[in-house]
Order: sequence, then structure tokens, then C-alpha cells
Amino acid sequence: MAACWFTSSNATQPGPPTLSTSGQGAGFWTQLGGSAGADGGTLWKGKTLIGIVPNAPAISSGTATTFSYASGGNGGTKTVEFALFEFSGVSQTAGAGGVDNSGNTSGAASTPNPGNLTTTASDLLVAIYAGETGLISAGSGYALGPNPVAVQFGQVQYALNVTAGTIATAFSGGTETQWGAAAIAFLPSVPSSSGNNSYGFYFG
Repeated sequence: MAACWFTSSNATQPGPPTLSTSGQGAGFWTQLGGSAGADGGTLWKGKTLIGIVPNAPAISSGTATTFSYASGGNGGTKTVEFALFEFSGVSQTAGAGGVDNSGNTSGAASTPNPGNLTTTASDLLVAIYAGETGLISAGSGYALGPNPVAVQFGQVQYALNVTAGTIATAFSGGTETQWGAAAIAFLPSVPSSSGNNSYGFYFG
């Protein structure tokens, strides 16, 4: 899974994003969960994207993965950044077939919150935001992924084996002047009587 952020110093929304890995075909990545975006007036724009490769094959060390956005014109500084994760025990169905539920929204002067998701299984939950003010904290029950270094600002959080129900996806511990956020609940590959299906770590 790739958690991706885009920010721009001008007020023009970017064009469609792309994810690609050297030596793999155009359909290697499935792109999901782009945020509604966040608008800080004429000085800032931000968006997010989650990309997945179900049942990903082994990839040689040093293979390049590239995340890019069309600039949207009007000059300014454009910054893109992403972090890679690997999770096991998650549905290997490509595209939306492996997704239990998802949502995205944007807001201002508040804590980034993609909204509650209603789920049907013990899912892997992932939430991501692009913000304007600074770094905050993970929501209850979530672990933070790596903070982006170049993009100011954004974060990603995840929770494994979340019992089915109405699941909060909000971050905590602060507010963003402007933000856009998205959340996705990924189905387990095979339901487990113990409820433990998904395991994961970040590696890039």
C-alpha cells in the first residue's frame, strides 16, 4: 500500500495522480481513496491518495516506485511524497472488491476526520490527511505511520483487525486550519474465528 500526499503553493487543484513501479505494467497499482482536498485560499492546496497492489509480487531491492500529480498550472511550488506499507491477511481482490467501506471529506479549523465507516468484518482501517497547520496525533486505537518530510503537512494512521461495526476514523490531539482526509476499510482475506486477520508494517 502507498500513502501519498500532494501540496501546492498556488490555488489550482492538481490533475489526476499516477502511481507506477519500474518494470510493472500500467495496471500494477490500484488507486483508491483520494481526499476531497483542502483549500487554504490562494497560498495552499493539498490532496491525498491511497494506492494498493493486491497479492503483490516480490520486487527487487532498488526498484523505483514513482508517485506524481499533474501540476495544475499557474506556477508555484509542487511537492509530492509517499510512504510504502506491506500488510498481510488482507483481501487480495483487486480494486474496490477488497474494500469494505470508504469515505473522504474536507474541513477547516478542526481535527481531520474522514468520518465514521460502517464495516462488516474484522478489517484493516487506514486513514490519511493533508493539512496546513502541523502534525497531530493518531486517533484512539490507531498507530501512526511515518510522517512526511517534504510535504507540510500530512499524516497516515492504521488499525489492524478492527471489529465490525461503526468505526471512527478521526485523528486527535490538534486541529488543522484547512484539511482534506480519506479513510478505507479493507476486508480480510479469510475470516478468522479468532478475529485476527491483518498484520502490517511500513517499509519505505
